Amino acid sequence: MTLFAPRLLPLVLTTLVLCGPTSAQRGTPVAVVLAADADAQEELAAHEVRRYGYLRTGSLLPIVRCTAPNEMPADLTIVVGNRDRSLVRALLNEAPSSDLDVKLGPQDHLLTLVKSGGHELLVLTGGSSTATLYAAYRFVELLGVRFYLHGDTIPDGRCDWPRIEAPLVSRPLFDLRGIHPFHDFRARAAPEAAHEFLWAALLPRRPGRSRAGGVDRHPR
Repeated sequence: MTLFAPRLLPLVLTTLVLCGPTSAQRGTPVAVVLAADADAQEELAAHEVRRYGYLRTGSLLPIVRCTAPNEMPADLTIVVGNRDRSLVRALLNEAPSSDLDVKLGPQDHLLTLVKSGGHELLVLTGGSSTATLYAAYRFVELLGVRFYLHGDTIPDGRCDWPRIEAPLVSRPLFDLRGIHPFHDFRARAAPEAAHEFLWAALLPRRPGRSRAGGVDRHPR
């Protein structure tokens, strides 16, 4: 048994990193809250948080629509919404001044913990509805989920809901992002031309934050 212990140690360490502290230390959300006027992308963001949260924690949270902070549950809640929504603006007005100084562009997003009415709210927001979806996927990554070309990678076992101790702000380096397949332009047949059926099968399956793609062809 001693001979196999070194091989098992990396697996044990990986489990500890992914799952982190116990739920008593982190707190368990009771719901995912959407603004009453949320659009389709914000609704998708809330459902993605709910879905991946269930896969990682085993807790299936209800999705609740609210128009004001006083309508939300009295326990730890995850709020998903565009920063322009009145509900999100009201919550961020109660955030520390460092959060209020953040200027979110159309593709920038913010994850922050807000205290309102005596309870904590985890706010996932962005400068647009698309950026709010980015915020949701960033939060999902904190659960240990990764998004690759072949599909989503979800660790085995359960973990606890992550806690945001300090505001997390993300800004893209480029306005247009995606996977651009390059090839030898001198070749007679480009890879994407020779294997169109592969690209047709692959692109619709692009997971999570990488659902964008382009093919550049330079004919002679």
